[in-house]
Amino acid sequence: MPKQTMSWIRVGQVMVLAHAKENPVPVEWNAFIAELTAHGAELTHIIVFTGGATIDSLQRSQIVDLVKKHKLTIGVATDSTMVRGVVTALSWFGVPIKAMAPDRVDELIAKVDIAESERKKVKFAMDEMKARVI
Repeated sequence: MPKQTMSWIRVGQVMVLAHAKENPVPVEWNAFIAELTAHGAELTHIIVFTGGATIDSLQRSQIVDLVKKHKLTIGVATDSTMVRGVVTALSWFGVPIKAMAPDRVDELIAKVDIAESERKKVKFAMDEMKARVI
């Protein structure tokens, strides 16, 4: 069975998402968007780790719409310059988004202002999601 290209879990008001090096396959992406659509009003943040995968223009548009609708803040942990370019492009559309290297995830979680009481749980969840895709 092929590895997942993305995996996610909700931790309180934070959706924690991990991408593999490969871009997300449509079935996984659509399931993630369906979950964000259904539960976005209950969330405050999306925290993402990516091993290098990025999203296409349609997927960027979907994220921009949902983030603006639900007033979500995004933090992205990546070493990829391409992904950092996508983060910059999303910020041009008014998306509150920050990117940092994966070895600075504690700083990233703090910078996007996740409640201190949730930070350890979010980091643990990120490690679990990464293990499913890397």
